[in-house]
Amino acid sequence: MYISKVEFDITKRNMHLFMAISDTYRMHKLISKAFPDKKDGGCGKILHRLEDRTITLFVVSEKKPDWTKLGYAVKDAQCKEFDPVFRQGEVLKFKIRANPVIRSNGGRKREGLFNVDEQINWLMRQAKRCGFEIEAPRINSSRMNKTKKGTHLFVDFMGFLKIIDVEKFTKAIREGIGSAKPFGAGLLCVSKVA
Repeated sequence: MYISKVEFDITKRNMHLFMAISDTYRMHKLISKAFPDKKDGGCGKILHRLEDRTITLFVVSEKKPDWTKLGYAVKDAQCKEFDPVFRQGEVLKFKIRANPVIRSNGGRKREGLFNVDEQINWLMRQAKRCGFEIEAPRINSSRMNKTKKGTHLFVDFMGFLKIIDVEKFTKAIREGIGSAKPFGAGLLCVSKVA
């Protein structure tokens, strides 16, 4: 598994980059270019998060990316192997851009949760399923994102978490949480508490 930090060069007039920054489906397609083609085994699992203020991309991937394939759109890219070790009871700061939804119509349709309490409850349920407890959750922002593949509700949560089940938690770090992962949701970012 690998973790990457990619800084885009927005000083150059790259129309494809600007379109990708504003459209999560195009960002997904742009990121995919850094990974092997289907004939070479495919890209594997990819989670990403684009930081809005800094236009910095964080990517967790099953396979090693080659960010030079994106050409002059990339100002700087760092990639390293990522094999985190966690402890039961460990408390970490977290942030996640999530797509809080519930299934309706017999499980065939997803509906966004727009009420703040419903969004927090959704996060608490996901946390329990993924081996951790949320302490002091906060919603930093929320927005709708429309692409040709549909409309997604994105909510940025942050706070503290406590690891209850290391195996389930590690799986959540590797595979993400919730839906709309190809569009920039689901990457659980954690850091040590100072």
